[in-house]
Amino acid sequence: MAAFSWTSFSNSKSLLGIFDASLRELGLDVVQKFSSQKQVYAETSPSRDLSKPLVKVIISLLSSSKSQLQVEVRSSESILLRSTRCEEIAISLKKIVPPN
Repeated sequence: MAAFSWTSFSNSKSLLGIFDASLRELGLDVVQKFSSQKQVYAETSPSRDLSKPLVKVIISLLSSSKSQLQVEVRSSESILLRSTRCEEIAISLKKIVPPN
C-alpha cells in the first residue's frame, strides 16, 4: 500500500470550504458523508478498470488552537513502485498544502 503523510498549517475554520475545489481539480471527489469542517475525506472516482487504483485523501485538523493539519494520501498501489497515482496526487497536494 502506497502512503504519504505530512503536517501543515491552515488558518481557516472550515477545511471543507478551503479544500473542496482544489481536491476536485486533482480528480478527487469529496465524500460529504465523511467530511466536516474539521476533516475532509476524498477519493478518486471508482473505475471498472482494475489498473486504475483507488486513491484516498484525508485532511484533518489536529489542533484548532495551533491550526495544525494532518494530510494523508493512500492507495492500493505498491509502495515500491515509482510514479504511482498516489505519489502524483501527494506531490500536487504538497503544492496546495505544503509540509511545515
